[in-house]
Amino acid sequence: MRITTRQLKRIIAEEIGQVLEFLTYAQKAKGEEFKNPETGKMIKVGTGLGYPKGSRVYRAAKKVYDSNVKFGDRQAKKKAREEEFENPERPGDFIKISAGLRSPKGSKKYQAAKKQHDRYTRNHFPYLKS
Repeated sequence: MRITTRQLKRIIAEEIGQVLEFLTYAQKAKGEEFKNPETGKMIKVGTGLGYPKGSRVYRAAKKVYDSNVKFGDRQAKKKAREEEFENPERPGDFIKISAGLRSPKGSKKYQAAKKQHDRYTRNHFPYLKS
């Protein structure tokens, strides 16, 4: 299968957009404020992450940071479910992954949707844990 220049540009733009989206969530997380457990003052997460790793401040900052990045991961997984794939039961018919995942688990449609979803998230969002 040959890819045209236009298709390649679109793919690259999508990839860059997804990376920037993740970085945006990470940057927003570092800008949030939380209460410093040692002093009681409000500090930014980015500042808290600069403390030594064993300190209470670092652990509190890491907790806030991780919760925000996990929100970004949920958004990315939601986006993955909106991708379309070819229905194995009706060739030429394209359906969304989310629709395929709602099919009975033993069906070809479900298995194809699950495979496509796993492949999409693994290729597009390598930072995701699952």
